Amino acid sequence: MSLRYRKRLLEHLKHDDYTARSVGQLRDDLGVGEADWTEFDEAIEDLKTEKLVEVAPNGAIGLPSLTSRGGFVIGKFRKAMKGFGFVEPQEAVREGSVFIPPEATSDALTGDIVKVEVARKGGIRKTFSVRLIAAAAGLEQPVAEKDPGADSADPDAAPAGAVIRPLGITVTPLTSQIASELGAPAGLRGLVIQSVDQEGPAAEVPLFGVESGNPDVILSVEGTPVRSEAELRSALKSAGSGGIVTLVLYNKAGANQGGGRRVERVRLTP
Repeated sequence: MSLRYRKRLLEHLKHDDYTARSVGQLRDDLGVGEADWTEFDEAIEDLKTEKLVEVAPNGAIGLPSLTSRGGFVIGKFRKAMKGFGFVEPQEAVREGSVFIPPEATSDALTGDIVKVEVARKGGIRKTFSVRLIAAAAGLEQPVAEKDPGADSADPDAAPAGAVIRPLGITVTPLTSQIASELGAPAGLRGLVIQSVDQEGPAAEVPLFGVESGNPDVILSVEGTPVRSEAELRSALKSAGSGGIVTLVLYNKAGANQGGGRRVERVRLTP
């Protein structure tokens, strides 16, 4: 097994702005010289065999989807005070982190290793179930099942999470389902902060993630509305490494618990 390029390949495919690319394009992306092409190609084949990457019929390479990974992923659960949570897969999938509504989390706690199963009903409808993996005994303990009746093309279906390193946060789009759980106003658009790196710039402000019970929702950066990770990343890019950006945020706990907006200035990671 070729290990030299394994980690570099997986990290590259995890980038939020990555789009499926051919082997040749990946060689160029990672600066692989012709003398190392055989080793590089072997690394891709190894990852493909282990089902850690997928190769499309046109040769484009990307991370596997939830359904193609046998219909389930195992990852660490992070629970918010309001009851909902997110699962960060141990092995990266195309969708990123998986949103788990309150009624599907059962007794799972932050830090638990859980299994998220994704089964399709009627072709496009999905059933989500969560099962704890008991670390000590190595046994599965069944918990609740949830059928949100979500269309795979519906923006409310299983939102992905993304690590935004310049801010030191992880975000996911604010869907109507998440907005309802947060008690946010109907029609509000933005990005929910899932988690905050306690050593990153967001923690110094501070900004708040789901574990606080009242996560911040990023509405705009430097006056530009942001509704996706790509829009946020683009807005931050213009500020440059180490630059200072102005964020408009919404938080349910603001304005004396009635919900409100606030403005914060954050210096990006150099």
